[in-house]
Amino acid sequence: GGGGGRGGGGGGGQQVWKYGIESVLPHELTHAVINEFFGGQSSKTPRWLHEAVAGRFEQTRDHYGAAARLARWVVAGEYFRLRDLFEQKVYPERIELFYEQSAAVVLYLFEAGPDAMYAFLSELAAGNGHDAACAAALGIPEKGAVEEFEKRWVDWMRRRYIKDLDIKVDSTQT
Repeated sequence: GGGGGRGGGGGGGQQVWKYGIESVLPHELTHAVINEFFGGQSSKTPRWLHEAVAGRFEQTRDHYGAAARLARWVVAGEYFRLRDLFEQKVYPERIELFYEQSAAVVLYLFEAGPDAMYAFLSELAAGNGHDAACAAALGIPEKGAVEEFEKRWVDWMRRRYIKDLDIKVDSTQT
């Protein structure tokens, strides 16, 4: 046919299209939804949260694999304290860790129960702090909720680490 020679033939064009549908589209749509959730004021949305939630919906990412790799650092105590991560106003020097850890915190929130992420976002959108958000997400008292959330997240990450090691052992046997 006419000018459309390359795109439909299954080669590179299809890969780009597939990636767009599976990664770029859900990522960008999630940004839009989060902005809407925060009343169209993206400045109200914490930096760490925006990218991490959007990234969670990319179907091309190995979310659990990434969390397990990060878990090695977490187990060694090499991570941002959650209060520091949450309050980050500018992108920190260790930007890679910032992104990876944010993604793992969001993964944990989605696993913490069907309403945990919604409760977390709702508190922040209402202008409440991260203690209120963590308390609402996990159903725990508000005082020191960020630290309690961190403790549970670190435990969860430790389990990711162990699970990942088991998977690696299994896969070498096949």
